[in-house]
Amino acid sequence: MSRMLVKSLQAGDAMFERVSHAVYLAARVVVLAGNGPQGRKLAEMALRRVGGFDLTDRVVATAMCRLMFMGNGLLI
Repeated sequence: MSRMLVKSLQAGDAMFERVSHAVYLAARVVVLAGNGPQGRKLAEMALRRVGGFDLTDRVVATAMCRLMFMGNGLLI
């Protein structure tokens, strides 16, 4: 079981690539469209393709936190 989990978390795995790309797109949408209803809906659409629409709130919070720190000149 642990070997399968380790293998699936590697960058070359197709499922990992798909999920990470969907999360990237959702975070990018929130940064560009904002965390209002329209931004959340677009982020949810990006995450829905991989079955991760439950993560919308976390992605929005993380993206907005990242944007806030970037606005102050701090890069994390």
